[in-house]
Amino acid sequence: MQPSDDCETPPYHDAAVSPNEGPSHALHVQESPSNDAPATQHHRVYKRRWFGLVQLTLLNIVVSWDWLTFAPVSTTSAEYFDVPVTAINWLSTGFLFAFVVASPVTILVLNRGGPKPATVACSVLILLGNWLRYAGTRARSNNSAGGVFGLVMFGQILIGLVG
Repeated sequence: MQPSDDCETPPYHDAAVSPNEGPSHALHVQESPSNDAPATQHHRVYKRRWFGLVQLTLLNIVVSWDWLTFAPVSTTSAEYFDVPVTAINWLSTGFLFAFVVASPVTILVLNRGGPKPATVACSVLILLGNWLRYAGTRARSNNSAGGVFGLVMFGQILIGLVG
């Protein structure tokens, strides 16, 4: 069915798309019976996609918290780890550099494996990084009153690899 000259419609309204075409089965566009009425669109909503959206949102919240954990308390953290404040600021910078380095790998994993392996890999890196950061704050070093700063930095870089 061809659109009339007085009614502009987007190019995707020229033909009906079957709900069984394509890999996603998520969009169904039908031609309207007359040229004057707009075409109807039917969208399918999958419950498992809501679960994936919640997972992705929570992972982003955790990564954002991890990135800037030490920034608001940099002087206190510097005293605890017995390092200069500049070293504490490098925790955020190290995260950023790891993020930049890992971004192409993240794109590759998403393209080759899809969102599920990428989400699992990110979850594992976040979990390991946070446990290492926690261990670094709880461990005692011979030359500092507080934790082991190198272990905290390593955990922060692991979290930054999530990209």
